[in-house]
Amino acid sequence: MPKQTSFDLEDAKALLSQLTEFYRTLWQEWKRVSNQWENLKAVWHDEQFDKFELLFDKLSTAYDDAIKDCEKYISFLDKEIQIAESEKEKLGSLLKTNYKKVVAASQIVQAIISPPIPPPVYPTNLPSYKQESVRVKKVIHPFFEYVKQQKKREVENRKKEIDISASVSNSPKTFGSPDPNPPE
Repeated sequence: MPKQTSFDLEDAKALLSQLTEFYRTLWQEWKRVSNQWENLKAVWHDEQFDKFELLFDKLSTAYDDAIKDCEKYISFLDKEIQIAESEKEKLGSLLKTNYKKVVAASQIVQAIISPPIPPPVYPTNLPSYKQESVRVKKVIHPFFEYVKQQKKREVENRKKEIDISASVSNSPKTFGSPDPNPPE
């Protein structure tokens, strides 16, 4: 029976990011070396060339294999991360569903073991709605009448003040006006 292992999703994502960056760097740098080798092959013509070409072919095979292995591992790790995320979502959904079931079950148990709630008791000696409404009108109506009378008196007093002010401004001024016949 296979041994169960733990899988840290965040660590796996970090490794995938680093591995992808390493792959890109390796691929780009090896591409530059390969291009430079092709340029050198066009102009190098002596006996050392054959020896070096064999060594470079072995090196090239090793780098190509490393790049292919890196691609495979990136693909594998990406799939594992997707599986782990899917399992995490399923687990979260399952936990949410089970949580709702547990809450519902606890409410049922609570209802079973709790004493029943007695029905509300309504007082029987309260006045009817109509009687209460008439009583409120009797109390509030005089108050509103008083407020209306106060406002009416304020408006009348203000009008009187305006009339007095207007009559004072229209009357001839006696103070400070020069006397047309000053004493000699």
